[in-house]
Amino acid sequence: MMLANASKPLDQLELIDTLERLGLSYHFVDEIKSTLKSLFDENHIENTETVHDLYATALEFRLLRQRGYHVPQGKSFNHCRYRWLYAFS
Repeated sequence: MMLANASKPLDQLELIDTLERLGLSYHFVDEIKSTLKSLFDENHIENTETVHDLYATALEFRLLRQRGYHVPQGKSFNHCRYRWLYAFS
């Protein structure tokens, strides 16, 4: 219920991260599981909310990997790497 109130994917990821850091995530196991599953499914069709943000990409990558989802490293960070290379050249 609480995760549904966070409308943006980044807000949901940050809320999950905060709950884990506070040690309260065990109260919201089902909600976290369903939220991460929906984010994982959306990620395969290029989630435009987090695709250009390195922080959001790294957070999503870590949370999904911790929960056992297979997220390939190359696909997750390629867009950020190219963006940084062009920004500093």
